[in-house]
Amino acid sequence: MNDFLPQGYEPPKTQWNYMRIVDWDNKFRIMSNATVGWLDWETLEDWTRKPIRFRYSKKPETSFDLEKPVKHFWAFIVYNYTDKSIQVLEITQKSIQSAINSLYLNEDWGDPKQYDIKINRSWKDLKTEYVVTPSPTKPISPDIVKEFESKNINLEALFEWKDPFDSTNKKTNKYNEEELNIEDVPF
Repeated sequence: MNDFLPQGYEPPKTQWNYMRIVDWDNKFRIMSNATVGWLDWETLEDWTRKPIRFRYSKKPETSFDLEKPVKHFWAFIVYNYTDKSIQVLEITQKSIQSAINSLYLNEDWGDPKQYDIKINRSWKDLKTEYVVTPSPTKPISPDIVKEFESKNINLEALFEWKDPFDSTNKKTNKYNEEELNIEDVPF
């Protein structure tokens, strides 16, 4: 048989800096504390849309898009097991936020940096449903910690319309699995 493509060929994968919740299972480990705020979208002259983020204490009174309200967001640095890479995950879905917050407040689970989380996205009656499931608590691989600490990711750059992965951010990431103090969490 004449091989159209070389034996063992796999198409190259595009490396994304942002994790997207896709259909079915999305497994990740949260590597940083939450950055929280408000997300709005501005439509530009060429009809493209630009995300505008506001700090939690500075919620805008109206949205740029009068048909859609401003959304509350959480952003984390995560390790995405599917892409095998460190990425930023931004969550605006209230059901996901509520489930992760419930895990955090539950004394049997606690700090979500201590266990993997799986979000299953599915459809029912034309509505998107999310199921959040924690995995048993376990230490994270030292290779993942090393990759995380080698990155220069600054989530605060989101509020300045800058790239959190830009090397000029001068933020050093240190992974700490220790339990958070509940007073330190802004939600």
